[in-house]
Amino acid sequence: MQASDELRAAVQEFDRQLANLQALLAHSSDAFADLQSALVSLNTLFQTQVRAQAMTDIEPPEAGVSIITEMHRHLRLLGVDLNFLRAAKQLSTRQQRQQLVEQRLASLKEFSQGLLTLMP
Repeated sequence: MQASDELRAAVQEFDRQLANLQALLAHSSDAFADLQSALVSLNTLFQTQVRAQAMTDIEPPEAGVSIITEMHRHLRLLGVDLNFLRAAKQLSTRQQRQQLVEQRLASLKEFSQGLLTLMP
């Protein structure tokens, strides 16, 4: 398997895990242990495969670095947003926090698609 194929497979797996996290959030935003577990798995995949492969496979490197940096930032903020969602007491606050999490997941999806467009 070529390096770009490995990156493509890693990004596709990242997208699949994002979709699973979105589905989990849509079906049960109260399952915080499951949401946190899915986030840990997504972070691990990002750190060990997506980021590592993108840093070596994407030319020019600056294009890949900017997307990877934003993905990393959004993943960290997603963890914060999930913690705020868990702590929210009022329904309106919960809805706002859930919307933020959904937006963050949509942004991550866009970034992963952007990575695919930069691949050779």
